[in-house]
Amino acid sequence: MAAGTYLGDRRAGPRFHIAGQLWTSLDVRTEAIVRNLSVGGALVEARLVPELRWIRSAVLGLPGVSELTVRVRHVTPIAGPPADDRCLLGVEFLAVNAADRRRIEALMQRTAT
Repeated sequence: MAAGTYLGDRRAGPRFHIAGQLWTSLDVRTEAIVRNLSVGGALVEARLVPELRWIRSAVLGLPGVSELTVRVRHVTPIAGPPADDRCLLGVEFLAVNAADRRRIEALMQRTAT
């Protein structure tokens, strides 16, 4: 038996010890309610389990607008029953092109009336 292997260890490749932070991504899709919308960002209500409240960036889809990359500025749990995982997320739109900016403005006008 080679040094460092154990009987029954079936790993095909080496494993490495990570010291420090290791970035990763997670694909979680959920429906959300847009509570407030501006050209620069939005206030969104969504269900987030406590383990996902550390989220710092996301992709947001709005009707008629291509998917927008957003930076999450704050996550505030909404008071409710203990099993209620609803939160308000303040998001900032990143790299919005001119066409999407016009679509967001049109969407804001449609919802304001």
